[in-house]
Amino acid sequence: MISALAAALTLSVLFGLGDSAVADLRFRAPDDLAGRVGCYAAAVLSYFSLFAAVLVPVAFLGRLLMSSTPRATGLGRLLTLGLFLGLLAELHWWTGPLVSDDHPALSPERMGVLFIQAVSAALLAMLLAKALLRLPRGFQLLVRLLGLGSIAVGSWFLSSEAGQLESRGVINDRNRELPNVLLVVVDALRQDHLSCYGTSEVRTPNIDALAERGVLFENYFVQAPTTLPSLGSILTGKYPRRHGLVDQRAGVRLRPGVTIPLHLKSAAISSSTLSLREGDYLTATFMTGAVSNSSGLAQGFDAYSEDLQGRDLVEVDSQWSRFRSELLIWLIKNSLTQRTDSERVVTTARSWLREHAARRWMALVQLSSVHPPHELSSRLREEYLDVSYNGQVEYLGADLSDSIEAGDFVPSEADLTRIRDLYQAGAATADALFGELVAELEQLGILEDTLIIFTSDHGEDLGEWRTPVAQDELQARRAWEHDHMWQSNLRAPLVMANTRLLPHGQRFSDLVESVDLLPTMCELLGLELPRGTEPDDLI
Repeated sequence: MISALAAALTLSVLFGLGDSAVADLRFRAPDDLAGRVGCYAAAVLSYFSLFAAVLVPVAFLGRLLMSSTPRATGLGRLLTLGLFLGLLAELHWWTGPLVSDDHPALSPERMGVLFIQAVSAALLAMLLAKALLRLPRGFQLLVRLLGLGSIAVGSWFLSSEAGQLESRGVINDRNRELPNVLLVVVDALRQDHLSCYGTSEVRTPNIDALAERGVLFENYFVQAPTTLPSLGSILTGKYPRRHGLVDQRAGVRLRPGVTIPLHLKSAAISSSTLSLREGDYLTATFMTGAVSNSSGLAQGFDAYSEDLQGRDLVEVDSQWSRFRSELLIWLIKNSLTQRTDSERVVTTARSWLREHAARRWMALVQLSSVHPPHELSSRLREEYLDVSYNGQVEYLGADLSDSIEAGDFVPSEADLTRIRDLYQAGAATADALFGELVAELEQLGILEDTLIIFTSDHGEDLGEWRTPVAQDELQARRAWEHDHMWQSNLRAPLVMANTRLLPHGQRFSDLVESVDLLPTMCELLGLELPRGTEPDDLI
């Protein structure tokens, strides 16, 4: 056992400090020295816990099977094993995507890459283990003492970081009469693929139920046919040229300003002389791939998760929570969780709701089952997809649509049906996931105390025929995916419900835009519009 703990201490210093340095370069640790030291020490503690959990049982079994093994030999083997596992994880994470992302997980190509990575990790592990054992005993002891010191400092730091959000969302005289707010945005969901909007091809009972106890808007339009600009308008009440997310590309960020979560911490209450304060609402956003903290769309939220970025739920006020989201040990853990839980966004959101049910909160949940590659419910996959289909369409992504538009691939009627079926199954899956969130609220006893807003950021084209406006293009052509300023991309669903604030079962045909969501929410909650803004600034 002593050899296992000694090996774990040495390995935790090597990998904990090394991983922290890489995370520091990518993310930048806290500016203050105490915060930086605390984060590095907590990383060493995390790695020690992992290596000890692996090496102690291995050492115990080894002692039972080979009781005569010299201590030095046992330490060398344990160091080699730990180095092999750590180096394999590093090599696989940092080099794997460069050569194997385009192939299925169990393809010969990826298995070959994994074999090369394993052989390389094994050779490096043996060399490094020998080098470590040849170091002066005093130096080896110093490394282990550094590990013990880091564990002590890391434990103290984590205890000081605990409970950063405990004071947020506590019910008080300012927020007592206000509801929670659940905003659900489905990526690329068309209005005409919900049964409450008239289709008979897709069954969406949970969204239908929301419409029956609330209001449905028949002519709701988003401001842009892509995710980032559209979500920017939803959260700020401004057109893209005002909020800064004018297109869908890396490096474009939402400009600093008032967003829905920020306004719920500072808005003046219309019927009172009081104003909401920082901490009156606890806010969180649960995002998928296209939406990330780097876009600025998490601005104003107390916590955020980025599912396809491999990020766990990050608490903004916690130095350790932000730092650990960049550590390899947590990135791998989240990647494995994502592979085993296709509903991870909803799973994380439901867990957060259970934890904070007694507080006043606002949450944004982004669902992506409609968006390729379609994370579908197995039951709904069987219900909506033709099992006899043997074509090559797995989903309608950029590669396929580009190939179709270039004339390299001509889809058959069966292919077109498959594309539509996948989309319909995605819409039904989104409804099922939304139903899980509503069921969680009902089970927690806070459904009636929550304003629910269900919408999407834009629609999708599924190969419908379009006739270009240009005079020299008289032939009709098919349109695919989104990024088109057509109704199929801009007309979106919008359903809202709350027993106290809204009528039941009403449909409105008035023209409504996504920039209207923030002021509409303010009107329903009895809040003034953002202070210090002129009408022109809102749009």
